Order: sequence, then structure tokens, then C-alpha cells
Amino acid sequence: MANAFGLIRTTAKYRHGSKVTDLVIFSVLFILIGLSDGKACNQDGNCKCTFDDGSGTVDLSPIGRQDGTPLMQDQFAPDNYAYSFNPCYPFTEGTCVNAAACQYDSNNNIYYNIGDSSKVTLSFDGLNIIGTYVADDGARSSTVTFQCDPNTDPPTDTAQGETSTTVYGFTVVSKYACPQGSGPGPGPGPGPNPSPGKGGSDGISPGSVIVIIFFALLVVYLIAGIAFNKVKRQNTGKELVPNVTFWSSLPGLIKDGAMFTFGKITRRKGYGSV
Repeated sequence: MANAFGLIRTTAKYRHGSKVTDLVIFSVLFILIGLSDGKACNQDGNCKCTFDDGSGTVDLSPIGRQDGTPLMQDQFAPDNYAYSFNPCYPFTEGTCVNAAACQYDSNNNIYYNIGDSSKVTLSFDGLNIIGTYVADDGARSSTVTFQCDPNTDPPTDTAQGETSTTVYGFTVVSKYACPQGSGPGPGPGPGPNPSPGKGGSDGISPGSVIVIIFFALLVVYLIAGIAFNKVKRQNTGKELVPNVTFWSSLPGLIKDGAMFTFGKITRRKGYGSV
């Protein structure tokens, strides 16, 4: 991210085109910064979400215990409090009733509800499924990172404790945090393309939209810049390329950045023990 903003600052230093051309350059660079797959996992109930790109469904229900006891029980975190957690199915421990997450102060024998089983939001952060559980009083919440590992069953769990004021962190690693099955769309191998509305995909993903917008802006940038340099400045040859000074210097900037980063890494590896 820092390198991307460095490019933006360099662009501002070397700009020679019109304000419109500069605006296009900044737009292209910000799109490159934010370019990502952009897929989401649409929640279905308290335990399940389905990816909007058809890559499958995550069903967390096999992780949770259904006997009224939590998956994680009284695990101590670095903040010296003990934590219990169970996804999908409520448990009761002390004064934590119908809870998904509970904090226990062993010194004072006090229990705090830090996540209600029925108040959960599932989302996707680009790598993991994130479960946000809000306490029954609305004052506290727990953030649970469900990490996909196809080889982990039964699940492993870790309590981070209070990660910020009244927010508590947990990590659960399980094969059930991985997408299972496939969503709408044709399966692998040759075959007829299904019609929209009959198991096929009706649209394109947000990531594809971003890529299309990027290339559209790139074309506009080139056409507008070349036209401006040709008509307004009467440039010829390579001087027709908009912001040619910046683009000519870009390979050197990338090389310098790579050498700087490599130098930092090698120097750090060379540090001796204290």
C-alpha cells in the first residue's frame, strides 16, 4: 500500500498533461490499489453462508456442540480471563445464558456474556469467514475467525482475549470452514451451457466489473492523453504518450523499491542475537 501511494506522489511530481489526464491517472492507480476478487459470502441463518461467485457454501454447524456445552471451555487468554465459545448452538455457563461466547473472571467468580448465539453476522474478509457475535446487552461483542484447513477435524480453537475495548477475539480452524460443494453454474468438463435462471450464472462477479472498469479507464487515459499532446501541444513520437516522463522512470522506481526492500530484509537477517 505504501508503494502504491508512493507511485501516486511520483505521478503528481511528473505530471505534464491536463487536469483531466491527471485525474484519470489517479483513478487508475486507486483501482490498482483496490483491485481484488471482491466476492462475498451471503449469510443464511446463524451457521451458514454461500459465496456469491458460486464457489460453494460454508456450513459451520458441524463445529458446534449440541449438548449445551461449549466447543471451547474456560480457555485462558493472555489477558488472564477464561473464555468459552460455541458456534451455532447456545450454551449456558454461570450467568451466561444462551451464549455463543462467555468471559469468566476467575478471581471474582463473575461471568460476562460477550456474544449471544442468536445475534451473529457472518462475513468474508477475503481469506476467512468472520463471525461477529453481539452480547445480549449490546455492549460487548466477539469476533471469531474461522480458518479453512481441509485436514483439521476435530477443530482447533484459540482465545485471543480482549483485542480492543469490549471486543474479544477467537480463532477456530476446521475443515468445515472451507467451502463445500459448488454453487450455481456448470460443473467441470465439457457440456452445454445452462440457461440463466436454470442453474447458470446470471451475471459477472464484482472483481470482473473492477477489471472492466480499469481497462476502460486505461483506454480513456491513453486516448485522451495522446489527443491532448497531439492537438494542444503538437507533440510527435514518444512525446505523444501521456506523462511519458513518469512512465519512463517507472521501471527505475520499481527497481529502486525492490532493492531497498531486499536490502532491509538481508540486513535484518544479519542481525546477531542480543
